[in-house]
Amino acid sequence: MELAKKNNQDNYGDLIATQHVIHFVDCSNRGELEAEFGRIGLVPRLQFDLSRFVFWKPDDAVYLTKSSPK
Repeated sequence: MELAKKNNQDNYGDLIATQHVIHFVDCSNRGELEAEFGRIGLVPRLQFDLSRFVFWKPDDAVYLTKSSPK
């Protein structure tokens, strides 16, 4: 986790105001999502990526990768 936080800070430090680590027992449990995100004042808008990553979104838009990693 520390490596990910450092990488975010090194690459996006000028854009990221705050980083949160949120722990879930069951991320498919809507009540648990609402409670954990509510604890830090956010709405649980998540987008599940096919590569098994989950991203929090600031709105209800659908986000797509614009790059082509090699």
